[in-house]
Amino acid sequence: MCHKRLTDDEIANFLLVGDLSDIEELDEGYERIFKKYNLLITHLPDAHDRQELVFLQENENDNDLEYDWSNIPLGDSNWTNNTWTTSYPTCTSSLPDPPIENLSPLQYFKFFVDDNILQNFVEQTNYYSCQVTGSSINTNISEMEQYIGIHFYMSIVKMPSYRMFWSRQTTFTMVSDTMSRNRFDKLRTYFHLNNNDNILPRNNVNHDKLFKVHPFIEAVRNNFKKIKIEEYSAIDEIIIPFKGRSKLKQYNKNKPHKWGIKMFAIASKSGIVHDFEIYVGKGTIQESHMGKGAHLSKPRGVTIIK
Repeated sequence: MCHKRLTDDEIANFLLVGDLSDIEELDEGYERIFKKYNLLITHLPDAHDRQELVFLQENENDNDLEYDWSNIPLGDSNWTNNTWTTSYPTCTSSLPDPPIENLSPLQYFKFFVDDNILQNFVEQTNYYSCQVTGSSINTNISEMEQYIGIHFYMSIVKMPSYRMFWSRQTTFTMVSDTMSRNRFDKLRTYFHLNNNDNILPRNNVNHDKLFKVHPFIEAVRNNFKKIKIEEYSAIDEIIIPFKGRSKLKQYNKNKPHKWGIKMFAIASKSGIVHDFEIYVGKGTIQESHMGKGAHLSKPRGVTIIK
């Protein structure tokens, strides 16, 4: 069968307007072949081994190149037989010493409210009862601990009146079995923390608004200072939630607890308070070159973040 030879113009026209899909598929097929060939060549040990690469035939299904691996020498391996050693990273940060023993909640509480504080409660309460009635109620540290513990229970189990803890219909045995209601009422009436004979009148320049609780606050503050302070600490305001009657009560609509008693405190990164000062009005915190709250105790080597 005789085929007519195409002229140059017909070839040019075919290239310009003809169907190039066959040509494109041919180019893509060769491109895959060259890529595999180059990848194989780069993994051969030397030029001599490259010459032994033998092309077989083109697969009819996927048009990929096949080659005979059996004629390609693999050469010498770089693996060596050594003993495996495990390396662990070195921790350069310093961690606090673990506690010698696990303390109970009561032991943690007594670290801050120690026997000296309780002894002051006992002495001032007995003394105040003598001032008022002429006779002492003769309380002691053990009974004072029970009295404080009852208040903890009352803060957890809410009742409309504290007398309901001893009522027959609403009795709460953890309270009623610990102390009688009459004894609790008597302690509640004469409970005192400071000697009223030493209080200064309100018009005095040195009048202390916290006189009634001053010994307790200073003792707890000194116990807070016993905790080893961390490297990074901060001085900021803290609101103690309180809605009772007190001239120290503050209102701040931007705080989570809008009503309460404000104080300035120095606290570590972990949230532990190390020192504090209760706000009693203008002049509570003196300004200095370090800013507000600079008179709060700051140990050496501590970075203060304001």
